[in-house]
Amino acid sequence: MKVSLIGQYSPSAKEIGGIQIFNKNLYEEMKKLVETKFYGYGVKGIKIDDEKFIPIADSKNEMRGALFMLNLFLKGPFLKINREDIIHVQRPDHVIPFFFKRNKIVLTLHGAHIKNVKLNKGKFAYLFYKMLQNIAFKRANLIIPVSKDTEDYFKKTSNLLDKKTVIIPPGVSKTFRPLDKAALREKYKIKEKHVLVYVGRIDPEKNVDLIAENLKGEDICLLIAGTGSEQHKIEALAKQYENIRYLGKVPNENLAEIYNLGDALVMLSEYEGMPTVVLESLTCGVPVISTDVGDVSKAVKDGVTGYIATKENFKEKVLQLLNEDKSYKADCLKMSKEYSWGNVANKVYSAYKNIR
Repeated sequence: MKVSLIGQYSPSAKEIGGIQIFNKNLYEEMKKLVETKFYGYGVKGIKIDDEKFIPIADSKNEMRGALFMLNLFLKGPFLKINREDIIHVQRPDHVIPFFFKRNKIVLTLHGAHIKNVKLNKGKFAYLFYKMLQNIAFKRANLIIPVSKDTEDYFKKTSNLLDKKTVIIPPGVSKTFRPLDKAALREKYKIKEKHVLVYVGRIDPEKNVDLIAENLKGEDICLLIAGTGSEQHKIEALAKQYENIRYLGKVPNENLAEIYNLGDALVMLSEYEGMPTVVLESLTCGVPVISTDVGDVSKAVKDGVTGYIATKENFKEKVLQLLNEDKSYKADCLKMSKEYSWGNVANKVYSAYKNIR
């Protein structure tokens, strides 16, 4: 068995997002189990010292998803991938360039991306993406949803996943670990008694502005790390309220510090799969307050590793956690051990071997 991983990732990019981090870790762990190549993108002027990594295009820095998809559609059908290789992609539309290849194809579903298309791209884009998605589901030999919620959503909307799915949650990198909170707060010059952290995209379905509106003017420092279509709202609130600090896009090597600054990670997403940020936060010993989306409730247990909240009682849950005289650290670390990347890669490898 040989594996060709396909995805939006480059070892040369300084700043990468959630699915790119997933690609990076899966590639690093899968190489330990089976001969693996990765087809991603390169960064102009930076040499990639890995003969098994094959860039299909170059970018000035991080390549956006739409541009990577365009390059994949143009060049994917002509990539010299051995017929015996398993092709593993991370989005339904990434299956399409390999539709006519005879390889076995594996598709990971990182949540219901089609909901985002419907919300932000309009009816035509939604219908077009749905068509591509159905073609991908029909062509894929194995589909790996990252959560039970993701699997349930797609099985309700399509009969093309029957007997093809294996649920495998994402893992979390060893770079995330508990750090000295007091020293970090001195380093970042935080004067408030309590700190809450948001890490991720700032797009409509994430409701980051609602988090900020709930906490503006409070004696609670809210740190927001990420970029997106609604970051202008956060920038405006950060200028108006001293306790809201917008950090922009934080390099991956600094994210462990950001998590460790917090008394909790906060999320008010409309939908998710199993968010990597939740697992990263728990691995740093930091509890999570989140809406009940995807499989979040499997990792976030009320009063143990944080709280499940709604938009309406979010602030109440925040104050409840901050006013408790207890430490969540031990329970968070215990929960996070289930999500090591070594375990994830072994599950994926086993799934490969069972493809029909």
